[in-house]
Amino acid sequence: MGHGIYRLRLYPASRFEDLIVAALWAGPDSAVSHESALVVHELGEAMPPVVHLTIPRPFRGRRPGVVVYQRPLTGNERVFVDAVPVTSVERTLADVAESSDPGLVRTAATEALDRGRTTRRRLERAVSNPAARDLLLGFR
Repeated sequence: MGHGIYRLRLYPASRFEDLIVAALWAGPDSAVSHESALVVHELGEAMPPVVHLTIPRPFRGRRPGVVVYQRPLTGNERVFVDAVPVTSVERTLADVAESSDPGLVRTAATEALDRGRTTRRRLERAVSNPAARDLLLGFR
C-alpha cells in the first residue's frame, strides 16, 4: 500500500483505504481532518482532491496528495469511524469553518445537527474563532 504499509491480499478492501494508509504513514496520533473528515462522517458534499491530516506533534514528512496540519488534538477530538482515525464531528466542522467554502460548511453543519451527530452547545464549545462560530451557528 505504501512504504512499510502492507495489506492482506484476500482481506476485503475498505472504502477509506487511502485515508487509512495516509494516517498510518503520518503516525499513530494522526487523524484525518478537514474536508477529508467530512467525507468519512458523510456530511456535506465535500470531494477533496487531497487527504487532510491533523497531527498533534511536529512533523516534517511530505507525501504527494496529503496536506498536513500541525495542531493539538485532545482525547475527545480524535475518534474512529470505519477503522479510520478521524477528527470528531465538532472538530471537523470547526476546522472547515475556518478554511472552506461557506456553503459547504453550512450544509455539513445542518446535516450534523439534523442527524443528531452533534448539538449546538457542543459546536459552540468546539469553535473558538468568532467568525467560524457565526458561520456554523448563525444560520438557524
